[in-house]
Amino acid sequence: MTTIDISASKFIPLSAHYGLNDNIVLDATLFEFNNGFNLIQQPIFTNTQDVAIGNNSFLSITPLRAFYDFANAQKLVDKGEFVIFTGLKNKKSNKYITNIDNVLYASATACNVLEFFKIYKTSTGIGYYVSQNDLYATVVLEKGKWDIVMSEKLTDDPYNIQKFYVSSNQTMDTLTIKSMFTVPQWSSKWTVPIERFWSYSSITSAVRSNGLVSDDDYLPENNYCWLTTVDVGLFAIGFDCDIKWVKYYNEIGDKRFNGTVDIKEVVRNIPLNYLVSCPYEKLIQVDNKTGKMDVNISNLKNIATSENNYGDV
Repeated sequence: MTTIDISASKFIPLSAHYGLNDNIVLDATLFEFNNGFNLIQQPIFTNTQDVAIGNNSFLSITPLRAFYDFANAQKLVDKGEFVIFTGLKNKKSNKYITNIDNVLYASATACNVLEFFKIYKTSTGIGYYVSQNDLYATVVLEKGKWDIVMSEKLTDDPYNIQKFYVSSNQTMDTLTIKSMFTVPQWSSKWTVPIERFWSYSSITSAVRSNGLVSDDDYLPENNYCWLTTVDVGLFAIGFDCDIKWVKYYNEIGDKRFNGTVDIKEVVRNIPLNYLVSCPYEKLIQVDNKTGKMDVNISNLKNIATSENNYGDV
C-alpha cells in the first residue's frame, strides 16, 4: 500500500467570502501555529445554531445577531447622481424646517411630506440645489442677516446664493449644509466665498446661513446639524446591510400625522438569524496559502416587529 506523508503546512485554511458583492467583507482572523498549521476564525460561524449538508451544499444558521457583528459593508455615494427627498430637523432644537410665506423657519414639531426638500447636484457639477415645490433655497444678501428664502431658480447665479455644499456624517442620518456665496457690494475682503453653515436664529427661528464651524468637528451640541427623515444610506451605491424597522404614526389621540409618511422612529441593528449556504463543489479560490469559499447569506424573518416591544434592541 502506498502512503503519502502529509504535513500540517500542506493544509490551506478556508475563509468564507461573499462573492455577490465585493463591498461586503466578512470579518476574519487568521491564527498561525508553530507547526505550520493555520486556521481562520470567522464570527459568522461562531456559536452556530444548526448545520446541515445536502444537495452538494453546506448550510448553517447563525445565532441572533446584527449583520455588522460579523461583516462590514462599504457604502459609496455617487455625488453626480446624489438626489434625496427629505425633511430637515435641527439636531439641537429638535424642530423641523417649515416654509412660511417662502421664508424658512426651524420651528415645526412635525414635517409634512409637502415640506420635504429635494437635494441634488447642480448642472455644472459644483455644489447642490436645495429645492421645494419648484422653488430654490436662496441666501438673502443683507449684512448680518443671510436668511434662507425660497425663490425662483436663477438663470445666472454669479454670487452662488443658490448653491450649497452638503455633507453627511458616517451614520448617514445627519447633514450639514454650507453656503459658498460672495458679497460684492461690501468691502473687498467679502468678495471671497463666505463659508457659513445653515443655522437658525434663537429669537425668530429663521433659518440663516450664518453658522461658522472652523474645522470638521461638527459637535452634536451645535445648531448646524440637520437630521434627515430618510436614511441617506438608502441612496448609496451597493447594498446597505443594516436591517431597520421603520415606525410610522398610527395614533389614537393625536391623529394629525396618521395620514402622512412622517417617520416616527427608526430602529437599527436588528438581530436576526442568518442562513449561510456554501456549495462545496464550487471552485475554491486559493491566494497566498489561504482559500476563499463563496457563501450566500439570507436573513430569516423569524422575529415579530411588535408595536411597543423591541426586545433588547
